[in-house]
Amino acid sequence: MRNKAAVVFMLAFFCGVISAGTLEITKFSAAAKDDSTDKVTPPPASGPEGPAKVGQAGGGVMVFSGALKVTGISFQKNAVVMPVTEYKGRAYTDIKLLSKGLYAKIEACLSKGVCKNAAAAVPKISVAGVKMLKSKTRVANAETVFDGELLVTAGVMNSSYEPGELWIAWPEIFKIKNAALKHKTEQLIKEAYAKALKKPVASGR
Repeated sequence: MRNKAAVVFMLAFFCGVISAGTLEITKFSAAAKDDSTDKVTPPPASGPEGPAKVGQAGGGVMVFSGALKVTGISFQKNAVVMPVTEYKGRAYTDIKLLSKGLYAKIEACLSKGVCKNAAAAVPKISVAGVKMLKSKTRVANAETVFDGELLVTAGVMNSSYEPGELWIAWPEIFKIKNAALKHKTEQLIKEAYAKALKKPVASGR
C-alpha cells in the first residue's frame, strides 16, 4: 500500500478542549526506530480488527514530556506532517495536534534542528469523546487528549481470552512509555466507555 501522511493542525475546539498545554519535546531521533528495547505490539489502528500498516512519511521518532512517543513525524513542503495508519486500503489520522504552540515546537525541531529537550511534567489526561462501533471486537474509539495539545485515538477492545474484560489498542505509531501514566490513561478510557454504556467498569487492566 502507498504510504500516506496528513498535514495536521487542529484547532482546540475540534474536541471541545481549550488549554494552554505544557507538552515539551524531550527526545528526537531521525532514525525510524530510536530504541531497540521499545517493542511495540501491533494493535489495530482505527480499523475494526487486525494490525494496521504505518505510513511513516519518512519521519523519525519524537518523545513528548518523556512519556509519549510518536513515530513518523516529518517536515515536508514547509509543514509539519503527522503519520497516519492504514487499514484495508484506508488511511486513519489517529494522532492530531491541537495547539499552535506544540506545532511550533515540532516545526522548529524538524526544520531548524532546535530541539530544546526541555524538562516537563507528566501530561494531564482527558477523554474528549467515545464513539461506539458496530464491531464485536473493537467496540469503540476513544479520543484521548494529553495536556490539551495532542489527541490520540485508541480502540476499546473486547478481550478474546477473558470474556467481559476490555483492553485498549493504541496506534502502532504511538506509545506511552510511562507505565503509571499508561495504566491511568487506559482506566480513564474504560471509565468513559462504561459511562457511555451507563454501566460500571472494573478497576483492573
